[in-house]
Amino acid sequence: MIAIKNSLSQTLHGKMVATLFCVLAAFPDLGQGTQVHAKSLGGVEYADQFPGVDIGDQINNAYAACPSTGCHIVVPPGDYSFTTPIVFGISNKAAVVDCSRGWVLQQVPTATTRLRYTGTNGAAITFNNGPAGIDGCTIQGTAHSGTTGLLLTYARASTFQNIDVSNFDIGIQVGVGAAQFFVNTFVNISAHDNLTNNLLAPSGGTPDENVLFFGGEFWSKSNSFSTSCVDLGSGVEFSFYGTSFDQCGITIRGTGTKLEMFHPHMESPNAMTASPYITLAANCNECNLTLHGGYFYENFSSAGSRTEFILNAATTGGGGQNTINLVGTVFGLNENLTQCVRAVNGTFAAQFIYFSAIQNGIGNSFQCGLIYSSQFTLGGGIYGSQLILLEYLTPGSGQSGSDWLIADSVSHGLKTSYNNGPYLLVPQIITTTFTTTASTTNVVALPGMTSTGHCSLTPTNGGAAAGIASVYISNKSTNQITVSHAATAGWVFDVICFPQ
Repeated sequence: MIAIKNSLSQTLHGKMVATLFCVLAAFPDLGQGTQVHAKSLGGVEYADQFPGVDIGDQINNAYAACPSTGCHIVVPPGDYSFTTPIVFGISNKAAVVDCSRGWVLQQVPTATTRLRYTGTNGAAITFNNGPAGIDGCTIQGTAHSGTTGLLLTYARASTFQNIDVSNFDIGIQVGVGAAQFFVNTFVNISAHDNLTNNLLAPSGGTPDENVLFFGGEFWSKSNSFSTSCVDLGSGVEFSFYGTSFDQCGITIRGTGTKLEMFHPHMESPNAMTASPYITLAANCNECNLTLHGGYFYENFSSAGSRTEFILNAATTGGGGQNTINLVGTVFGLNENLTQCVRAVNGTFAAQFIYFSAIQNGIGNSFQCGLIYSSQFTLGGGIYGSQLILLEYLTPGSGQSGSDWLIADSVSHGLKTSYNNGPYLLVPQIITTTFTTTASTTNVVALPGMTSTGHCSLTPTNGGAAAGIASVYISNKSTNQITVSHAATAGWVFDVICFPQ
């Protein structure tokens, strides 16, 4: 609608772009205050100008009126209730739905265009057409089991942005059956307070390839913590960049599933939970989880119930190996924890975990171990397989049946505790063999030896065994010891030293 006023001012409906001069040329007799209603203009369809029993029906009719190549459908600002499912289902007939955006995150009242689905089953909006997109819409259900907010079955090279989806059984579902879902981008998505999943990529379909999320949030503050709030099935390839997950766990499952996260924010701010924030399900086979940075916050102590933040629960599979890669990830705890990452041993126990630059115990003195019951590799590549442990001021407390390795700030050495027993130094061992000369002393080179270290000598031939009573270590210094003995050559000794 264009309202003609005194001069060249115009009120634009949605994102309609037009030139007033063209309108005046087409309608020379229009006077002040005259309204022009347009269904279509320049490849843009205005949904509210189409007939229909509700906005769902009107959007479907607008899509039907699009040319075979597709079109841009504008939904004007408003608060709409609808029971007619919106379906874009003609292969390769593009549809981009544009709502007046307003503020859509966290379902605040200032959402400009709100689509309230009052149906009790099925999907509110389905894209099954290939090229697709939606921008600025707030999509809200009525918390019915069996409903889905946004169902994306067949979509490629599409962008979904600035949308808020809540109060469905499943908020956003991507990929169904043999339909293809790949090279798609999500920007500033808020999916929250849906009953079963905020985001679901089910197993059993064609793998969802190169699916990217930038920013946005997934949360379940009105529901209890769920480990499958985000549930990613077989073969999907998802990447999240700077996305928040509050009170919202992630589970990956099936074969070949890949999840890569760049600086995610994960916490449970509403209530205590002992559940893992990320889980590799029991049927994971060749699953891959990679975290670049990111923050895991435990807002409330679990009173000893928590066993990990990341759980590799794989116990069955086709013989492949699961991989967890953590680079620069931060764990902020509210209690001491035996492990940040735990892998379950089972019939499918070949798991590999890679760590680099992990930060632990941020903001307080609570600590967690890195791994439990798993094969793992540290560093690698340019890191040269080095492991750096920050020194403890006080050794962490473990659990019965757990073994610890720490860097001790008093001895400046590594200490171990077996079965939660006392912490003892892990000795460094320096070995060599030397043969006495006819002199009464011999200097034995031992790189790494210190003046406070400890050594022992073992005779390895008959002469040394017979003359051992005269042999002793008369001096210890940096990188060497001095051995005194009777002035006899040819005695052979093994030397074992500990520099600690």
